Amino acid sequence: MSLITWQEFSRKSEIKLLPLHEQKKQFLWENQRRTEENWFLEAQLMNGGGGGGGFAGNASDGPLNGATVTTDIGTTTTDTLGNFTFTQTPTSEITVTGGTDSITGVAFTGELKGFPQYKTVSPLTTLAYHLKEEDATLTADTAVDLLFASSSTLFGIELQVADKDIMLNKDYVAESILADNQAAVAAQSIATYLESVTEMVGSAVKGADSTNFTTNSAKVQGYKSIARQIQSTRGAKTEIEVEGLFDLVQRPDGQSFTRGVTGSLDTSARRTIKSSLNNVREQLGELSRSELYNANYLTTQIQAVNRGVKEDYA
Repeated sequence: MSLITWQEFSRKSEIKLLPLHEQKKQFLWENQRRTEENWFLEAQLMNGGGGGGGFAGNASDGPLNGATVTTDIGTTTTDTLGNFTFTQTPTSEITVTGGTDSITGVAFTGELKGFPQYKTVSPLTTLAYHLKEEDATLTADTAVDLLFASSSTLFGIELQVADKDIMLNKDYVAESILADNQAAVAAQSIATYLESVTEMVGSAVKGADSTNFTTNSAKVQGYKSIARQIQSTRGAKTEIEVEGLFDLVQRPDGQSFTRGVTGSLDTSARRTIKSSLNNVREQLGELSRSELYNANYLTTQIQAVNRGVKEDYA
């Protein structure tokens, strides 16, 4: 798909009544959208669409390039689209670390966890994994089902059980860009929200206690604290309570992280992080429900949110 010139874009009837600065902003977004679509198509041709093998998976925050994938049957590396293969199917959890988001260009920190019954390793499967670790009565499937059933409350974004295949067995970023799939936009929005929560919480945790936490381990504790909060809620699930997540973070010795710790975790700092995440949640919720733009355009906006959070809290 060729890029559009300003002369061509300015003739579009739907932008005629917009202020000039808004027209220019949408012009830039439109060409970014076209660039991303071209990149996906070229990358699929170069990588053979994800290749065969006994088990073919995908690691996605955005598509993670050069990430290390570790399983009980060996280790491999992802391609530019986040695809990876093994000659046989793993029998336990899949762990993804490192790499760079191919869309945002930002290095990935922390780790993603997945299950061998699903092709996609993502922030949602990561939360499901930690939820299962916190509640022995849950299986991989029931942990995922719980998150789908509670998605509107937990994340402010509706996930339909009928769309599980898009979130769990397909590259939902590619589905958005190449197939104009609105359900895939919701999947991206939730992935970005979870990464935003864990990025901000992890950054504050490491900033307050760099002796006990690295950037990666602090972010992992962000996921664990969300799982602990969900597990402690009986009956109907409630919205993630950001300020309370810090009280559920644990040091390597098992002690509560906030015990005796002040500074960056005082009430004011917690409220600042909560306010920032509320803005992210609201923005992503609006994008996931938007019917004004196609899924490709919305992907550009979601990934801009993703990039912004990770650059600010790296």
